[in-house]
Amino acid sequence: MQFTFTSRAKVISFQLIDMHIHKHNKETFFETLSKYNNRQNENTLTQIFVAMFNHCPSFRQAFIALVKCRLGNIFGRNSRLYAQSQTMHKISKDRRIIADAEIWGRNSHIKTDKRFATIEAKLGAPLSAEQAEGYSNLLSRKRQGAALVMLTKYGVDSELARRLPRRTAWITWSELADSIKNANRGSALDRFLREEFLKMLKQNDISFLEPLGTAEWKKISQLGKFSLNNSESLNFNAINAVRAILNRLVVLRDAGWSELSELGWTSYAKIRRYDDEEPKDVAVDVGFYQWKTKRLIPVRWIYLSLSCVTPHKLFIYGGWSPKRIHPAYEHTCWKTFYRLDPRLTRRMFSGTYEEAREIVKRPMAKALGAFRRSKFYKKS
Repeated sequence: MQFTFTSRAKVISFQLIDMHIHKHNKETFFETLSKYNNRQNENTLTQIFVAMFNHCPSFRQAFIALVKCRLGNIFGRNSRLYAQSQTMHKISKDRRIIADAEIWGRNSHIKTDKRFATIEAKLGAPLSAEQAEGYSNLLSRKRQGAALVMLTKYGVDSELARRLPRRTAWITWSELADSIKNANRGSALDRFLREEFLKMLKQNDISFLEPLGTAEWKKISQLGKFSLNNSESLNFNAINAVRAILNRLVVLRDAGWSELSELGWTSYAKIRRYDDEEPKDVAVDVGFYQWKTKRLIPVRWIYLSLSCVTPHKLFIYGGWSPKRIHPAYEHTCWKTFYRLDPRLTRRMFSGTYEEAREIVKRPMAKALGAFRRSKFYKKS
């Protein structure tokens, strides 16, 4: 088997020159070329992603499973899927867009190959508003039902999500890495390619969704003691444990509540100390909020909250914060929409990401449904 990672620098350069000759871009030619050179890591990663998809069966199955988890079976009954990279499309008379990768296939209902998904891969540089609108125009006019898959480092971007098509799946490199790591063994070549791909992700500072062992799980209590008692120290292992918890909760939030992002809600993640409650607590909170300045109730929110005080439990809270105290609206009102017992909470972080997803998938969907039916979600 032979892999060819062909350099497309010359082709892209000529395309960029052509765009500027015909005034398709407002930037200078050298500004555009400089940006392209800064994106070489992303372009190389995209080329390798395409090669892995085409030649590594377990990688292909893991990626397809992640897309199905977000969008359902958009690929139909396909026995032959393949990917190709760096495709330029004309979306209007004076505008073009380069798709990082596209997934094609042929199913039992069509006789010719069809694009099933367009992929935008991002490592560090954010997607611009112009790119987001370009993808929206591209998929609405030329794809006729094709989906957009955003492969990013940090998950959903709430500001850009509202500009993208509704059939958009946000998948993090961390999720993909975890799925590959726990994929079926496969052939020797298959395993070798997966290991090399994971090494490459580590070199690009992609954090893995590592399970927490018993020792790391116990370190979480240090965060609570550190926040509530000034004399307590917080060691390096405790910081790593909290970071691993944040990474997993962020991915679970984006996977379970992506529809809120599409509706314009803003994602957030923080560590919060609860001094106004007994017993006092410190929690890792990850969720979404909606801010409407001109309303009586400007802030509405729903979030996952992991208690750092033993016994550790996962809660799902929802509520609002009005501008001022009002007889009909308490100053800050909230409700517990779900409570996960300590045993299941521990299993969420001791196993793989897929196992954690199965544990919270139903509770998150149930809590979101109850939240949207409650007074906290209604317009004030």
